[in-house]
Amino acid sequence: KGGQSLLGGLKAVVHRNFFGRQVDSAERPVNLTDEVVAGPHRQVDDEPFRHVFIRAPAIMSVEEGVSVLATLTANAREEEIAREHGSSNPSR
Repeated sequence: KGGQSLLGGLKAVVHRNFFGRQVDSAERPVNLTDEVVAGPHRQVDDEPFRHVFIRAPAIMSVEEGVSVLATLTANAREEEIAREHGSSNPSR
């Protein structure tokens, strides 16, 4: 449904401003993969990694060969948007 032309590079489908307008900005926990948790910037406590989403895009799907480093559990509004755009995994 519309959108910008692709420039190439990352083999992924991205939804611009997925998290809403700037007034909808929020800080939310992100689920890091084991690859990130074990890396040099690993978190040393049990607190979830928190990220600020300000008019942020969401990666709706990735092609083979792309490593997913973190996921976000979608809320009801985000799940609906993902379904409208045919995403098989709205939590990414």
